[in-house]
Amino acid sequence: MVLRFWSFAKRLALRLLGHQLIRFLTVGSIGALIGLAILYALTEWVGLFYMVSAVIGWFIVSYLVYLGNCGWTFKSFLGFRGFAKFLVSRAGTTIAGFGLMALLTSGLGIWYMLSPVIGTLIVTGFNFLIAKRWIWKENAGENAKKSL
Repeated sequence: MVLRFWSFAKRLALRLLGHQLIRFLTVGSIGALIGLAILYALTEWVGLFYMVSAVIGWFIVSYLVYLGNCGWTFKSFLGFRGFAKFLVSRAGTTIAGFGLMALLTSGLGIWYMLSPVIGTLIVTGFNFLIAKRWIWKENAGENAKKSL
């Protein structure tokens, strides 16, 4: 019964949202978990300030998420220019996310591990639209050739 429901839900999600969005969310979710692990490890075990840990984690996760989106979500490797566009596109949403994290954690006293989850949920839709419409356009093959 549960497997049947899961299969139905998966087909419905693919029909409504498309394969790219599901893959984008999967890659992003894995990246978010890695980012949270880095945040926790650097803050609790190394003793860094939580915002410093978050920035370090952001750089590591950004690279991993870019590779995952290149290889699986959009199936188009864009090289250094593509990675630069990816980082630029994330700059605005990341600044907003870090600002929200600082407000929630330092301002409102919300646990530093929950704050980035809230921020990520808020900016994910923007990140997908930017990725699909700017970084990996429908003519992904042409983008790959230009970046070589």
